[in-house]
Amino acid sequence: MSISIQSSQNIVNGKGESIMSAIAYDAISGKKIDNAILKMKITFNTNGTTKEISSHNGEITYSSQIKPNSKNNIGDFKATVQASAPGYNSAFKAAGSASASASTSTSGSASATVNNNH
Repeated sequence: MSISIQSSQNIVNGKGESIMSAIAYDAISGKKIDNAILKMKITFNTNGTTKEISSHNGEITYSSQIKPNSKNNIGDFKATVQASAPGYNSAFKAAGSASASASTSTSGSASATVNNNH
């Protein structure tokens, strides 16, 4: 199992949206694992608070609003994603958003070996 994480920000005149999404997929076939459970833990860089969300369909998305000149901008966060599904070893991946004055995009993947002994 692998996890692909995409992070993007759309900012115009100091306000906009920061989005982080993740998809669990089979490392061999490259196909999304529809029954994968994803858990995303978001840590806000401004105050260290956390929020956890989960999904049961192989993908998960979190978005937050970015406000102009805000000292407690919740658009600046990092996330860790854990994925699991029957017949696969769990996978883990971390990524962060970056507060910036222009759009940014990052992606990556982490992989784990397939466990066919179920």
